[in-house]
Amino acid sequence: MDNLKKKILICIHNPFALVNLQPIIEEIKSDYEITIFTSNYFLNNQSIHKKVLEIKKNSQIKNFFIIPSYKSNSEKRSFFSIIKSHYFLYKFKSFFKKKKFNLCISDGSFFIWQKIILTNFLEKNCIRIGLTHDSLNLHLDEFQKFLNGKKIDDILRDVHKLRQIKKNNNKFRKKKFFLRIVNTIKRIEDLYIDRQIIPLILYGKKFIYMKNDLKTAFDTNSFKYIINFFYSSFRFWGKYYGEENTFLVKPKNNCGCNIKKKKNKILFISSFLWNEESNSLDFEIDHFFKFIEKTISEHKEILEIDFRHHPMQSDKNIKFFNEYLIKKNKKEYNINFEHKYDPISKITCEYKLIFGCSSSALYFAKHGCYNAEIVCLKSLSVNELGEKYYYKLWNEGIIMYDDINNSFDNLDNLPSKEYLTFKQSIEKIEKIDKHKNLIYKKI
Repeated sequence: MDNLKKKILICIHNPFALVNLQPIIEEIKSDYEITIFTSNYFLNNQSIHKKVLEIKKNSQIKNFFIIPSYKSNSEKRSFFSIIKSHYFLYKFKSFFKKKKFNLCISDGSFFIWQKIILTNFLEKNCIRIGLTHDSLNLHLDEFQKFLNGKKIDDILRDVHKLRQIKKNNNKFRKKKFFLRIVNTIKRIEDLYIDRQIIPLILYGKKFIYMKNDLKTAFDTNSFKYIINFFYSSFRFWGKYYGEENTFLVKPKNNCGCNIKKKKNKILFISSFLWNEESNSLDFEIDHFFKFIEKTISEHKEILEIDFRHHPMQSDKNIKFFNEYLIKKNKKEYNINFEHKYDPISKITCEYKLIFGCSSSALYFAKHGCYNAEIVCLKSLSVNELGEKYYYKLWNEGIIMYDDINNSFDNLDNLPSKEYLTFKQSIEKIEKIDKHKNLIYKKI
């Protein structure tokens, strides 16, 4: 039966993103034969590693491959991991020829393994689709200018990897001599060894950065179509690839709440920002407890607070932060630090309210339950994102609470949205592409 299915390749660099994308894999697996490639980025976290392998088992994905792009137990690359990852990927050359994928969905062409697959391994008629599963990484000052009409080309001229404004980037030139040496070595490994020397030996060609690769940290022109989960990404990439080639989707909401049953738990989703060196730690923890106090005073039934650390947080920082938070917990709230890194959308129904800083996690929580309140706190977001923190989750229906001034940040006159399911977007892309090919043949 699988032989009759169309073949779809999914390339996701960060394996933890697959955890939150698991519902869409479930949505399409009955209609497509799925192959997944990912990297070992941050798979030194055993809890995440276990969850990623569960996707393969639970979704019955036969072909699920993890490219060893990084050193073992590290998020860093080395000369040997570069060679190892190239050798690993090269062995799949015949696999791709045999498979003849109909579609490829990739969260970018920025990383070398994705660029090789997209430009060298796939058949010419394979439909290449870009996927943005995170909020737009554009610096929020630039995003505001984009909403006010600034052109895409002008924005890309002024940014590096979207999030850094070039004119404000002088601090990177003032690094210590040793760090400059280390960074120079990394650049040589990236620009020459990884993208030119080894590819020339294996494939007889180079895979250098294209014009906008480093400006966007996503792509220049590898994709014909783009699927977006976030409205900000949908608007931005619509201007880049063309609105007719850009699609807005949302995860399937499997809310199973019993509305007669009162929920007695709230969930805090931590950011990746907190550590011993964080200069805003006390300020943010104070507001964390103030919000809990406010919430419990309004909802007397709340008995427990679950605390979910960022999946990339180090064990050292988790240990430090748990101990520090317990010390600051003067009112002895019942805080549970145990977590299993389940997809957020699958656990949202357990909670009365979910809160945190401005992050993609709040988006997936929002689409996991119809009866949970999702709140973004300014106090936890402003230090990293600035006063325009709310643009990170622009038009996503999440409550933007200025807990510093006890007010709400509301954006007026928000555009209406029309979502597709993930499956519908793929089917629509196939129809559009077929129609375009027919027109091209007639010409």
